[in-house]
This record gives sequence, C-alpha cells and structure tokens, in this order.
Amino acid sequence: MAIDPAELLLATIGLTPIIKNDVPKIGVAKLKEAADLPARLKELAQQAIAGTLKFPKIPRPTDYKFLLDRLSAPMAAGEVETIGKDFPKEETDLAGPFMIYVQHAYGVVKDLFPIAAVQSYAGPKNITPTSDRIFQFYNEYSVLDDPTRVFALISSASLLKRQAAALRQLYPTLSAAIDSALTSAIQDAITGRPGHRLTARVEAGLKAWKGDRLVDFRPPPPPEQAGKPASAKPISRDLLTNAQQGANDQPAR
Repeated sequence: MAIDPAELLLATIGLTPIIKNDVPKIGVAKLKEAADLPARLKELAQQAIAGTLKFPKIPRPTDYKFLLDRLSAPMAAGEVETIGKDFPKEETDLAGPFMIYVQHAYGVVKDLFPIAAVQSYAGPKNITPTSDRIFQFYNEYSVLDDPTRVFALISSASLLKRQAAALRQLYPTLSAAIDSALTSAIQDAITGRPGHRLTARVEAGLKAWKGDRLVDFRPPPPPEQAGKPASAKPISRDLLTNAQQGANDQPAR
C-alpha cells in the first residue's frame, strides 16, 4: 500500500509549523526529504526491533495558553492559501490535496486538545485543565508532530496505546507502512536464528502499537475430550462433612 503523499509531506514538515503559522517554503529539497521518508521508516524499524533506540523526551513546542487561543478558531483561509502558493510549479497537483489534509490535521489536533471550563453568571470561563490531561495531550501531539518518534517509543517500551491510536487516525497509510516495516524487521531479526526472541521492552512496545494487551489474564480453557464435555473434578472426601460422607457411602438404589 502506497503512502499518501500528503501524509509524507506533513510527517516531514511537522504539525508545529502549521500550528504556529510558520510553514517553511515547500521547495524541491523538502519534497525530496518527504520522498526519502519510506526508506527511513525501514531503517528505524530495524533499530527499533533491535532495541537500540532510546526513550525520546516529550517536547512541548508551545504552551497551553497559546494553543488555547490558536485552536479556539479554525484555520484562516489566507493561511491555507499561502501554503498552496509555496509549492514548486511542477508539484501543483500535490498542493490541493495537501491543503485539504492540513485542515484535517488541524481539526484532529483541535479535537485532542483538552479544554476545561467553569460556569458563572456571566457565562462559561475557560480554565487550565489538570496537569495529567495536558500531559496526555502532549504525549499524543508528539507523535503527530513527528511520526518517526514512534520507533523509539516502541524500542523503549514507552509507547502508549492512545499515542498509537492518534497516529493511526491522522496518518492511516503511513501507519500501514510502519506496520510493514516492523514486520519485515522482525522477520530479518529471526531469520537464521532459531530460538531468537525479541527483548521484553520491544515486545511491550509492539503490543502497544498493535493495541494488544500487555498480559492476557484470561485462564486457558479446560481440556476436553473429543465429543465429550469436560467432567467436573470430584471433591476430596476430606472436604465433606460427616453427613455428606455418610450419604456418599449409601449404596445406589
């Protein structure tokens, strides 16, 4: 499955320039960087499966107050048009889809952004949400701003399911390419190495990426004979009362 060029370009530019209304000129060099991203995904997948990538710090490129003011309104039409004008003439076919995709990405971030308010007689008043909600937002925002960060999070067992879900929502075709790159890296790691196992950290990171439970607490089903249900295990005689023991000793009629 090919990666959507608009996803490749946004993953290369990042969300922060969009949010700050400071998008760099989309020239030939930036487009080439986007075209080279699929190959980089494969390299990072190899390093992630090998467990060599370290936990990346979660940046906060903008503060809460700035984001609150910024995301309280939709993107201005002039901003979107400016992005489209920066494309090289030979890449104008990509400009339209990318402008639409940028507006979609802005909406995704707006939906993720935590807002709290208190009611007053003068109307609702916005207040700063709890620190855990803000921390959760920046965790999710970090992988949307730079999707390649997911490999280090997998390698260090630091990936959260919410991060994986947010990434899959905004970058569906890029996420599919990450799936493919990780699968290939796993095959490369075990080929010709009987009994080789991934590290516990990498296993935990992969489970988070796939949305699987880290530990399955469900007990295994009881063994059953073919065509017959499993019979109940008899209770030990020592656990029965005297009356129950006497009843069991009576001959069947």
